Amino acid sequence: MLGFALRQPFSAGATLTNHCDFERYGNMHIAILRSFVRQFRFVFLMTRLKYLLFLVFALTTLEGCRWGYVMEPAILNIAGLTNESSEQLSSVVSHFLKQEGFEDLGKYNEMISLIEKGNMSEDTKAEQLARLNRERNFLNRDKHLRIVWVDYINKEPPKGYLSYTPSSKQFIEINIYEEQPDGFSLYGRNFYIRFISTLRKHYGTSIVVVNEPPPNSKMN
Repeated sequence: MLGFALRQPFSAGATLTNHCDFERYGNMHIAILRSFVRQFRFVFLMTRLKYLLFLVFALTTLEGCRWGYVMEPAILNIAGLTNESSEQLSSVVSHFLKQEGFEDLGKYNEMISLIEKGNMSEDTKAEQLARLNRERNFLNRDKHLRIVWVDYINKEPPKGYLSYTPSSKQFIEINIYEEQPDGFSLYGRNFYIRFISTLRKHYGTSIVVVNEPPPNSKMN
Protein backbone atom coordinates (compact mmCIF):
# COMPACT_ATOMS: atom_id res chain seq x y z
CA MET A 1 0.00 0.00 0.00
CA LEU A 2 2.78 2.40 0.94
CA GLY A 3 4.74 1.75 -2.19
CA PHE A 4 8.14 1.16 -0.59
CA ALA A 5 10.57 -1.73 -1.09
CA LEU A 6 13.76 -1.97 0.94
CA ARG A 7 16.27 -3.12 -1.63
CA GLN A 8 19.61 -4.60 -0.61
CA PRO A 9 22.25 -1.99 -1.59
CA PHE A 10 24.97 -4.62 -1.92
CA SER A 11 25.21 -8.31 -2.69
CA ALA A 12 24.74 -10.96 -0.05
CA GLY A 13 28.44 -11.81 -0.09
CA ALA A 14 29.76 -8.28 -0.14
CA THR A 15 31.49 -6.71 2.82
CA LEU A 16 31.78 -3.09 3.85
CA THR A 17 35.40 -2.15 3.09
CA ASN A 18 35.62 1.09 5.07
CA HIS A 19 33.84 3.52 7.31
CA CYS A 20 32.59 5.58 4.32
CA ASP A 21 30.75 2.57 2.88
CA PHE A 22 29.06 1.93 6.20
CA GLU A 23 28.08 5.57 6.57
CA ARG A 24 26.80 5.80 2.98
CA TYR A 25 24.70 2.63 3.12
CA GLY A 26 23.59 3.31 6.68
CA ASN A 27 22.39 6.79 5.79
CA MET A 28 20.51 5.35 2.79
CA HIS A 29 18.62 2.93 5.03
CA ILE A 30 17.85 5.66 7.53
CA ALA A 31 16.50 7.95 4.78
CA ILE A 32 14.28 5.18 3.45
CA LEU A 33 13.00 4.35 6.93
CA ARG A 34 12.30 8.01 7.67
CA SER A 35 10.37 8.34 4.41
CA PHE A 36 8.45 5.15 5.24
CA VAL A 37 7.56 6.47 8.70
CA ARG A 38 6.45 9.85 7.27
CA GLN A 39 4.17 8.18 4.73
CA PHE A 40 2.84 5.73 7.32
CA ARG A 41 2.01 8.63 9.66
CA PHE A 42 0.28 10.46 6.81
CA VAL A 43 -1.85 7.43 5.89
CA PHE A 44 -2.63 6.81 9.58
CA LEU A 45 -3.72 10.42 10.09
CA MET A 46 -5.81 10.41 6.91
CA THR A 47 -7.51 7.19 8.02
CA ARG A 48 -8.31 8.71 11.39
CA LEU A 49 -9.61 11.83 9.65
CA LYS A 50 -11.93 9.72 7.45
CA TYR A 51 -13.35 7.97 10.50
CA LEU A 52 -13.75 11.30 12.30
CA LEU A 53 -15.60 12.83 9.36
CA PHE A 54 -17.81 9.74 9.11
CA LEU A 55 -18.59 9.96 12.81
CA VAL A 56 -19.47 13.66 12.56
CA PHE A 57 -21.72 12.94 9.55
CA ALA A 58 -23.46 10.06 11.34
CA LEU A 59 -24.05 12.09 14.50
CA THR A 60 -25.35 15.04 12.48
CA THR A 61 -27.73 12.77 10.58
CA LEU A 62 -28.99 11.14 13.77
CA GLU A 63 -29.41 14.51 15.43
CA GLY A 64 -31.41 15.75 12.46
CA CYS A 65 -33.64 12.68 12.59
CA ARG A 66 -34.07 13.04 16.33
CA TRP A 67 -35.23 16.62 16.12
CA GLY A 68 -36.78 16.72 12.65
CA TYR A 69 -38.98 13.66 12.84
CA VAL A 70 -40.34 13.51 16.36
CA MET A 71 -44.05 12.99 15.70
CA GLU A 72 -46.46 14.00 18.43
CA PRO A 73 -49.88 12.41 17.94
CA ALA A 74 -53.30 13.79 18.58
CA ILE A 75 -54.83 11.48 21.20
CA LEU A 76 -58.49 10.65 21.75
CA ASN A 77 -59.85 8.60 24.62
CA ILE A 78 -63.24 6.88 24.34
CA ALA A 79 -64.34 5.92 27.83
CA GLY A 80 -66.97 3.73 29.47
CA LEU A 81 -66.95 0.97 26.86
CA THR A 82 -67.71 -2.73 27.04
CA ASN A 83 -66.56 -5.49 24.70
CA GLU A 84 -69.78 -5.11 22.71
CA SER A 85 -69.68 -1.32 22.47
CA SER A 86 -65.97 -1.37 21.58
CA GLU A 87 -66.81 -3.63 18.63
CA GLN A 88 -69.42 -1.10 17.50
CA LEU A 89 -66.84 1.69 17.85
CA SER A 90 -64.36 -0.37 15.82
CA SER A 91 -66.94 -0.70 13.05
CA VAL A 92 -67.59 3.07 13.00
CA VAL A 93 -63.87 3.88 12.93
CA SER A 94 -63.05 1.28 10.26
CA HIS A 95 -65.88 2.47 7.99
CA PHE A 96 -64.87 6.13 8.30
CA LEU A 97 -61.16 5.44 7.72
CA LYS A 98 -61.87 3.27 4.68
CA GLN A 99 -63.81 6.15 3.13
CA GLU A 100 -60.82 8.41 3.86
CA GLY A 101 -58.44 6.14 1.95
CA PHE A 102 -56.91 4.24 4.88
CA GLU A 103 -55.69 0.65 4.77
CA ASP A 104 -56.38 -1.59 7.77
CA LEU A 105 -52.98 -3.09 8.64
CA GLY A 106 -54.18 -4.86 11.77
CA LYS A 107 -51.54 -5.83 14.31
CA TYR A 108 -47.84 -5.22 13.77
CA ASN A 109 -47.19 -8.94 13.21
CA GLU A 110 -43.60 -8.55 11.96
CA MET A 111 -42.55 -6.82 15.17
CA ILE A 112 -44.49 -9.31 17.29
CA SER A 113 -42.59 -12.14 15.58
CA LEU A 114 -39.22 -10.44 16.11
CA ILE A 115 -39.89 -9.88 19.80
CA GLU A 116 -41.06 -13.45 20.30
CA LYS A 117 -37.76 -14.69 18.84
CA GLY A 118 -35.66 -11.92 20.40
CA ASN A 119 -33.09 -12.18 23.16
CA MET A 120 -34.54 -10.12 26.01
CA SER A 121 -35.79 -10.62 29.53
CA GLU A 122 -39.12 -12.37 29.91
CA ASP A 123 -40.64 -9.36 31.68
CA THR A 124 -39.64 -6.99 28.87
CA LYS A 125 -40.83 -9.45 26.23
CA ALA A 126 -44.20 -9.88 27.96
CA GLU A 127 -44.64 -6.11 28.29
CA GLN A 128 -43.84 -5.40 24.64
CA LEU A 129 -46.02 -8.24 23.35
CA ALA A 130 -48.94 -7.06 25.49
CA ARG A 131 -48.56 -3.56 24.05
CA LEU A 132 -48.39 -4.74 20.43
CA ASN A 133 -51.30 -7.13 20.83
CA ARG A 134 -53.47 -4.24 22.07
CA GLU A 135 -52.73 -2.16 18.98
CA ARG A 136 -54.35 -2.02 15.55
CA ASN A 137 -52.90 0.13 12.76
CA PHE A 138 -54.51 2.04 9.90
CA LEU A 139 -52.44 3.85 7.26
CA ASN A 140 -53.15 6.37 4.52
CA ARG A 141 -49.92 6.18 2.51
CA ASP A 142 -50.73 9.07 0.16
CA LYS A 143 -51.48 11.52 2.98
CA HIS A 144 -48.89 10.13 5.44
CA LEU A 145 -51.54 9.68 8.12
CA ARG A 146 -51.48 6.81 10.61
CA ILE A 147 -54.09 5.79 13.18
CA VAL A 148 -53.13 3.55 16.09
CA TRP A 149 -56.08 2.02 17.94
CA VAL A 150 -55.15 0.82 21.45
CA ASP A 151 -57.56 -1.47 23.33
CA TYR A 152 -57.69 -1.15 27.13
CA ILE A 153 -61.12 -2.76 27.53
CA ASN A 154 -60.02 -5.96 29.24
CA LYS A 155 -56.76 -4.89 30.82
CA GLU A 156 -55.70 -1.62 32.39
CA PRO A 157 -52.36 -0.13 31.35
CA PRO A 158 -49.48 -0.52 33.83
CA LYS A 159 -49.26 2.20 36.45
CA GLY A 160 -47.45 5.24 35.04
CA TYR A 161 -47.55 3.85 31.50
CA LEU A 162 -49.77 6.65 30.15
CA SER A 163 -48.92 10.34 30.26
CA TYR A 164 -52.49 11.15 31.35
CA THR A 165 -55.17 9.78 33.65
CA PRO A 166 -57.97 8.07 31.68
CA SER A 167 -61.53 8.93 32.64
CA SER A 168 -62.48 5.25 32.87
CA LYS A 169 -60.80 1.93 33.59
CA GLN A 170 -62.18 0.49 30.35
CA PHE A 171 -61.43 2.61 27.32
CA ILE A 172 -60.07 2.79 23.79
CA GLU A 173 -57.21 5.14 22.96
CA ILE A 174 -56.89 6.45 19.39
CA ASN A 175 -53.60 8.03 18.33
CA ILE A 176 -53.57 10.12 15.15
CA TYR A 177 -50.17 10.69 13.53
CA GLU A 178 -49.17 12.73 10.53
CA GLU A 179 -45.82 11.31 9.48
CA GLN A 180 -43.98 14.51 8.63
CA PRO A 181 -41.97 17.11 10.55
CA ASP A 182 -43.41 20.44 11.76
CA GLY A 183 -46.72 19.17 13.15
CA PHE A 184 -50.04 18.65 11.38
CA SER A 185 -50.57 20.10 7.91
CA LEU A 186 -53.80 21.81 6.85
CA TYR A 187 -55.02 18.50 5.39
CA GLY A 188 -54.14 16.67 8.60
CA ARG A 189 -56.07 19.19 10.70
CA ASN A 190 -59.12 18.99 8.45
CA PHE A 191 -58.99 15.20 8.62
CA TYR A 192 -58.85 15.38 12.42
CA ILE A 193 -61.94 17.65 12.48
CA ARG A 194 -63.87 15.26 10.23
CA PHE A 195 -62.82 12.26 12.31
CA ILE A 196 -63.70 13.68 15.71
CA SER A 197 -67.01 15.05 14.39
CA THR A 198 -67.96 11.56 13.19
CA LEU A 199 -67.04 10.01 16.55
CA ARG A 200 -68.95 12.63 18.53
CA LYS A 201 -72.01 12.07 16.35
CA HIS A 202 -72.11 8.48 17.66
CA TYR A 203 -70.52 8.75 21.12
CA GLY A 204 -71.00 12.36 22.21
CA THR A 205 -69.29 13.26 25.48
CA SER A 206 -67.63 9.84 25.74
CA ILE A 207 -64.98 11.25 23.38
CA VAL A 208 -62.24 12.86 25.46
CA VAL A 209 -59.53 14.89 23.72
CA VAL A 210 -56.24 14.13 25.46
CA ASN A 211 -53.97 15.91 22.97
CA GLU A 212 -54.97 18.23 20.13
CA PRO A 213 -53.04 17.96 16.85
CA PRO A 214 -49.63 19.60 17.36
CA PRO A 215 -49.30 23.04 15.75
CA ASN A 216 -47.49 23.40 12.44
CA SER A 217 -44.66 25.94 12.63
CA LYS A 218 -44.91 26.64 8.88
CA MET A 219 -48.58 27.68 9.22
CA ASN A 220 -47.94 30.29 11.93
